[in-house]
Amino acid sequence: MKSDYGKINNDVLKHTIIEVLKEQDAQAKSGGLLDGVPFAVQNNICIAGAKLTCGSNTLSNYVSPYSATVIEWLKSEGAVPVCTVNLEEFGLEGAGSCKATENVTKPDMMKYYSDASVSGAAALVASDYVPLAIASDAGGGTRMSSACHGVIGMKPSYRAYSRFGLTSLSPSIEQIGLISKDIPLLRAAHRCLSSKKDPMDATHMGLENHVLSFSDSEGKIAVFAGESSSATHPMSEALQNAECLFANQGYLVQQVEFPFAEAAAAYYVLSCAEISASLARITPLFAATAPNDITWNDWYRSSRNQLGKEIKNRITAGAFFLQKENYNQYYLKALAVKKKICEYFRQIFEIHRLIITPVFPSTCSVNTGNFRLIKEPLAVNEFTTCANLAGLPAIAIPLAHNIPGGPIAIQCIAPIGKDEWLLDAAEILMNK
Repeated sequence: MKSDYGKINNDVLKHTIIEVLKEQDAQAKSGGLLDGVPFAVQNNICIAGAKLTCGSNTLSNYVSPYSATVIEWLKSEGAVPVCTVNLEEFGLEGAGSCKATENVTKPDMMKYYSDASVSGAAALVASDYVPLAIASDAGGGTRMSSACHGVIGMKPSYRAYSRFGLTSLSPSIEQIGLISKDIPLLRAAHRCLSSKKDPMDATHMGLENHVLSFSDSEGKIAVFAGESSSATHPMSEALQNAECLFANQGYLVQQVEFPFAEAAAAYYVLSCAEISASLARITPLFAATAPNDITWNDWYRSSRNQLGKEIKNRITAGAFFLQKENYNQYYLKALAVKKKICEYFRQIFEIHRLIITPVFPSTCSVNTGNFRLIKEPLAVNEFTTCANLAGLPAIAIPLAHNIPGGPIAIQCIAPIGKDEWLLDAAEILMNK
């Protein structure tokens, strides 16, 4: 398999997709749920024989010796992996400016760069190169990138999909997600990845069944916008439209408060701590044989120097949070916030079937010229990180496209294990 992880909007990628389709079409299973469906793979998910760069110079020459379970299971249902795509270095939740490779441009507005960490996968689906992509979601990357491109991005319940073969930075909160424009295709891919149990992943449980329906005229829908004052008018209008659509279907829509302003901060502490530990395994041994005229320490140091600035910042912060004198003040407090968030959602879902929130506090603003730098990354993540901390399934559903500032999308969050309720909700909102 060939791998292209630079710009998504060039002739090289078109050529790559065509060649790989020819090479693998004969190997695809006939008659599966996803027979003949081409899909893109974020470049932190292993494909045997393909480069696994994770968007970093540290792994620029590393070739994966095996494929992730999600790749094998999709192929077993007839889907065809056609290319790998760009991402923020090691899948960091951020602005999407991939330092080791070229930035990804928005296919509908070529002079603009893409937002968020899963920029390549979302842009590829939005530009109709492939109907399906798989990517990681640690703090909302799949949903935020999809919202910026006007496509659907879904994060399943924690442990619903196998993570074997994912280069995960935050194992306790990160999950592989799906991106597409087509709801039936998302449903088929979701069932393919969640119907079995993977013996290679001790945390993987799968889902028991897929027959539960969201349709219930007596169901209740909760709506919260976090710091509601931060939601701009277009986003507030989108939430109101979603409320009306559910109300017209017979659901009772209620406003609820989300009393955890520190959710994003807790996510940052926990993710940095795990990043600091996870990246300890990324050494020069992955990439090449040590030169004869250099010591191990110098070789290791030169490899670490290839890491981007933001990765270094997260490693440093994580090491700080885990220090003995800081452990109680930061890490344990973050765990306590995570526990409170899980309990809060449990109580909400005793009464409500779904929760609706924005994906972003505002529209996906972009600037020409230099890439937009996020000055307040925690504010950007306030609506998405809570689902990761609680292990809940969540989906970004596009509601408006051709408006100033970029597409508008809302997020739906469901109880653990009720992942397909999200797709039922997407059908209600998008088939209005």
